[in-house]
Parts: sequence; structure tokens; C-alpha cells
Amino acid sequence: QTTENGSYKMTAFSDERMAKLYERFILEYYRQNHPYLTEVKAAQVKWDLVGEHDAAMLRFLPAMQTDIFLRFREKVLILDAKYYSQTLQQQFNKETLHSANLYQIYTYVKNQDAAHTGNVSGLLVYAKTQEAITPNCLFNLGGNQIGARTLDLDLLLYDNECMQDDRLTLPHPRLHERAFVLVPLADIAPQLTLPNGCRVASLLPALSTEGLWPLSHSDVKK
Repeated sequence: QTTENGSYKMTAFSDERMAKLYERFILEYYRQNHPYLTEVKAAQVKWDLVGEHDAAMLRFLPAMQTDIFLRFREKVLILDAKYYSQTLQQQFNKETLHSANLYQIYTYVKNQDAAHTGNVSGLLVYAKTQEAITPNCLFNLGGNQIGARTLDLDLLLYDNECMQDDRLTLPHPRLHERAFVLVPLADIAPQLTLPNGCRVASLLPALSTEGLWPLSHSDVKK
């Protein structure tokens, strides 16, 4: 679905598609920026079954599909990306993490850590909303670290995506006004073209660069 008015052709993203885009963004971030990790993928966790089981009955167990599975040596971190309009639920007159989210990440972690080493951790990663309270917490549950963090999606661009909802607008609506963003962006990608067809470098003459300068090596050392 698109709208024909204006200079942009804006895609009407469903919540399901936005959730998938959010998952993909986090996964690709780790792939691109943390090459030292030995595993970066969306992996399935196996059920920690004990003893013999009827193969016909195993089909009733749901697949435990993680959004992001990270490994560094013997340590594993399972991330579950959550793109909700409300990151917390109201329960017994207080705001808490969504019960189903916590049960799910706990199950993933405990089954992955079948040897009870404590080397497997889990994290719910919520996209920031306009709510006054945002979850940033960590617990030791039965020897495993499990928690929740809020990710502020102050994104500039993502491929050639154009979208807008109450949590995220792409490209960033004030991208063309911010010299402190466009100057370094033009340095590293001068030929970059925005979804509306404008090259990043072509936007610079209209902006004041007063107070901006590149850091020297000595500046960084300070």
C-alpha cells in the first residue's frame, strides 16, 4: 500500500512487517559491527529432553526459534526483539514485563543451557515508545542472566525504506536539517542517495557548519 501525494511514496507497514524489520536490523547490526563473535544468526534452540520419547509425540513440541543468537567462545546471548506499541503490561495495578515474553526467553535460555553452566543469557530488546517507563532491568534467574532493555530507534536511513508510524520514521524527518549528521555522512558516503533522489552531498551547501570540525588524532587521545 502506498500514498501518491507528496514527494515520497510511503509504504504502509503492518505491525508484523515492522517487527520483522526490527529483528533484521538488530541481527545485521551484530553481523556488521561485531565480527569477533563466533556465531551471529537466528537459530533454533533444542528442547532439553531427558530419556526416551515417542517420536510421534515430539511433533507437539513447538519450535523454539530465536530472533538473534550470539556466541562468543563458551558464552551465548539470546536476544528476543519486541516491537510493540506498549512495552509493559498492567497487572495487579502495576506495570510489568509482558508475561509471555519473559516466559519465552526464560524457556529458550534454560533449554539452551542444558548443562546448567550459567553461560547462556537472555535479553528482551524492546523498541522505545512514548511511554514514561521503559524496561531496563537484569535478573539472575536460576543461575542465568535474563533481562530487558529498551532500544531508542533514532535511525537515519535503512536501505531505501520509506515509512512512518508512531515509533519510527524513515528517513529521519530532520535528517536534511542536521549538519552534525550530514557532514560526517557525506565524508564516508558522498554518493549516498536518499529515497527521494537527493544526494547527501547536495544538501550540505544549505546548512551552516559553524562549530563543526573533524577530530584529529590528538583530539581523540584526549
